[in-house]
Amino acid sequence: MNDHNNEDYFVKRSVPQFKDTTEKTGTERISSDRKKTKAADNLPEKSEGVASGAESNTDRFKFLKIPSSYKTGNVDMVFLVILALLLAIGIVMSFSASYAYAAKKYGDSYYFVVRQLLFTVLGVIAILMVTLFPLKTYKIVTYIVFGVAIILLLLVLVAGSERGGAKRWLEIPGLGSFQPSELAKTALVMMLAMYMSRFGDEVQAPGFKKSFLYGMVYPALFIGLIGGLVVLEKHFSGLIIICCIGLSVMVLGGTKLKYIIPIGLVAAAGIAALILFTDYSSTRIEVWRDPWSNPQGSGWQTIQGLYAIASGGIFGVGLGNS
Repeated sequence: MNDHNNEDYFVKRSVPQFKDTTEKTGTERISSDRKKTKAADNLPEKSEGVASGAESNTDRFKFLKIPSSYKTGNVDMVFLVILALLLAIGIVMSFSASYAYAAKKYGDSYYFVVRQLLFTVLGVIAILMVTLFPLKTYKIVTYIVFGVAIILLLLVLVAGSERGGAKRWLEIPGLGSFQPSELAKTALVMMLAMYMSRFGDEVQAPGFKKSFLYGMVYPALFIGLIGGLVVLEKHFSGLIIICCIGLSVMVLGGTKLKYIIPIGLVAAAGIAALILFTDYSSTRIEVWRDPWSNPQGSGWQTIQGLYAIASGGIFGVGLGNS
């Protein structure tokens, strides 16, 4: 009998000879594809127009990154601890500095600190609430917040209360006064952040025309709108803060520094000229230089600050002794 009739030969022919590299069965391939799809779904979505811009910004600001070991889930623990410390210190300092005055004027030592605590609790609740919404929700919320801020800035010019020659406050019955410019700062950050997220590629385009238009001109319009209304309130310190906030978001959003530095210097010179040659602000500068020229009026706060430093030094006289 030849080899082809050998039983062992037919056994060998009937059994597939597998290679060292094992091929996946159909079921295994489907399972592997499902795992890849699930992993891709868990990846964070890129915002529109940010693909190249966000990556280059990350490279530019590597030194600002917080190590992942300091983060728990979606909570930045470093930022959370700093925020909690600032809130706690602010409440203690507010009570220490105000309890005597509150007792004398309102008959209640806790008059100011209770309001401070109320707004702190409201702020913490707001923080917890905003963490519940997905990021896409803020695209709609941003337009609402920005629009409300503009309306309130216009309203304060008509119905606001005037103090020391400036009209910046809206009176809220039962809660006290509110400055719309504070909301406007948050609204400006949200609007510029959304803008930079949407037009990240245009902001960092290689050419001059597109990158200057999207990176400098359009963001400056948002800053100018808010800043112009704040100027009408005679709130020049608020104007400086708003400009600094706006430029900071622009830098982080990818606007080229070669645009920001010269235009920022021009804007600083313009604000300085506005302050020096406006009666309201120039008077405040004169009082700051010589507060004793009006000790019971505009110079009172500066004089009290000097008294505090003279009596307590850098570290003060202690809690409850101010």
